[in-house]
Amino acid sequence: MIPGRTWLVPLLLVACKKDSREDQRPPAAPGFTWGVPEGWRTETIPFPLEFAPDIPHRGVEELRFAPGFFQPSAPGWWTYAFAWVVSDAGALDMSTLAAELTTYFRGLTATVAHSKKDLPALDLARIRARIGADGHGSVLTYDAFGDGREIQLDVTVAVQPCGAGKAVLFTAAPRDRPPLAPSPREVLDSFRCR
Repeated sequence: MIPGRTWLVPLLLVACKKDSREDQRPPAAPGFTWGVPEGWRTETIPFPLEFAPDIPHRGVEELRFAPGFFQPSAPGWWTYAFAWVVSDAGALDMSTLAAELTTYFRGLTATVAHSKKDLPALDLARIRARIGADGHGSVLTYDAFGDGREIQLDVTVAVQPCGAGKAVLFTAAPRDRPPLAPSPREVLDSFRCR
């Protein structure tokens, strides 16, 4: 060994280990911008989602909740827009997304209901998402955040390229509710990939 160079071998080993760890990390979610309308709330959740770990995507879920989201008497009750900004190459056809939304709402309902003792028994098997080839559909779920009542959500789904990945864009609002301004669709229209 060359005198004074005893640091070189450990340094090279550390550098090699660091590189191999970096190669094993999932790719980062594509970049995006998305404004938040006045009065709306926002949340970002990384994939895999804690309440629905079987959804196989990597990236983030970004949400925009209408004012009054948790209040049944408010115009914005259960009204929101959300985006799955993903880097993986998983299937993103409407049939697959309907199955993933079913998993999503079953997991969300089960997780929220688990911590609430005053809810009636909720039949998680009844929760189901249906999405047509045109991206319009519905989700039958429960208001586990509130009193457990059944909710029929009208949903829209669209998939678009986003950097090296994809963005799956969703809107959801209870059926037969008066229009909200801005609507979830208008909120979603400001979503931009970088």
